[in-house]
Amino acid sequence: MANVDFQPVVSITRRLQIPKERFEFLEPNQMFIDYIVLSNSTKNVSYKFYGKKIDKENIEIHIENPASTGVKLNGKTGDFHYSTKLQDIDLMLSFIFEIPHSNKQTFVECESRPESISSIGEKSENALQKQLHQSVVPSMRIRYNFTK
Repeated sequence: MANVDFQPVVSITRRLQIPKERFEFLEPNQMFIDYIVLSNSTKNVSYKFYGKKIDKENIEIHIENPASTGVKLNGKTGDFHYSTKLQDIDLMLSFIFEIPHSNKQTFVECESRPESISSIGEKSENALQKQLHQSVVPSMRIRYNFTK
């Protein structure tokens, strides 16, 4: 077994589902704007996305993800593009947030507390969400959307 230091990150997955009817009655070269909101009980981080009707048969999803944030969306930094024929959209999206070096010790302490087996999953997810919004998100210059 190798002695390797692993980099802690926050990994969040979200499913993006859009019925084809949302595109169906758009004219070619029209689009709608919406948001993917990653949230916990105190703050929201939103990603603006565009649903574009390219022509009668083709659509595109474009999610803004400024490369300067360092957030990986489905494994890549920068904007995300997905093109397909007119159909229902059902995408699983992965957001990877790196934890700044100065906050790694805090993250490890949150995750290494002794806990009972039955509470590990819920408390670990809560700790990750708390760490995301206290350490990572404020340093990323991502627009916050506080709408319900």
